[in-house]
Amino acid sequence: MVTCNELSAILGAMELEPEVTHLPEEEWHAIPLNRIDAAAAAPLSERRARLWALVLEARFLECRVQRGETGWQLLVHPANIEQACRELRLFVKENRNWPPLLPPARPMIENTLPTLSVLFLLATFHNLTG
Repeated sequence: MVTCNELSAILGAMELEPEVTHLPEEEWHAIPLNRIDAAAAAPLSERRARLWALVLEARFLECRVQRGETGWQLLVHPANIEQACRELRLFVKENRNWPPLLPPARPMIENTLPTLSVLFLLATFHNLTG
């Protein structure tokens, strides 16, 4: 059981810890998109960049999303580029055909006359048996 003093010490220490390590600007490098997916060699959209950033954060790899000259880009520390590329390649491979295509819609069968006939017979039966 944690006492109030211990809890306040823990919370105080948590407030003092920085959430993000701030590295100098020159130590962040863009992830080369051609090393992740050949289809991703086109400019990276903001949505995909943020999704990939979420993947890297889930794997405890610090990254930044930044708008570049040719689109959005992910920036990571040079020591983490190989691991970041590997994680993103695995993510792209696992989610290649996701979401799956919807099954083809089956055409409706024209069954108005049989439906109305059954309803009429049920109503007649209900009226006769009361």
